[in-house]
Amino acid sequence: MDFVKIPTKQPKHEFIPESELRGQQLRDFVFAGNALFTVLNKTSGNYVTFKVKKHKEDDVWFVTTLGQYGSYDFIGTCFSDKKFKYSRKSDVSETDQKVAVFKWFLTKFFNDQNKYEEVKVYHHGRCGACAKVLTTPESIKEGIGPVCSGRKYKKRAS
Repeated sequence: MDFVKIPTKQPKHEFIPESELRGQQLRDFVFAGNALFTVLNKTSGNYVTFKVKKHKEDDVWFVTTLGQYGSYDFIGTCFSDKKFKYSRKSDVSETDQKVAVFKWFLTKFFNDQNKYEEVKVYHHGRCGACAKVLTTPESIKEGIGPVCSGRKYKKRAS
């Protein structure tokens, strides 16, 4: 019987510099409602991909991470105070590197991004709110499409 070789390392991604997120732009993107992004350590070359999706009604965000076979594995929840809580229902261990990276990302990197110049965060060319493909230069830089961006600012003005 022939066995299929299981890849032990994910293929390298070539990120577009315009898709790098920093500062308030990053904060808005991650909690926009349907964010898909990768955290990359330029020094080590390691990266982890996360998806943060908002609950339809409550101020709750579900956090998943890209698994070995291309599916996303649930790791925990963020609440309205933007604090992450690991879920015991997760198939990913609480001591897994991916869980540690997300905890670090929210507690350290989110608060002082300038301290970690070697860490880059990239979106995947999709709107952080609705997941549609970004097409305008401004939306590609922000990670939020023009329609969703307009909705956000209308809500703030009200």
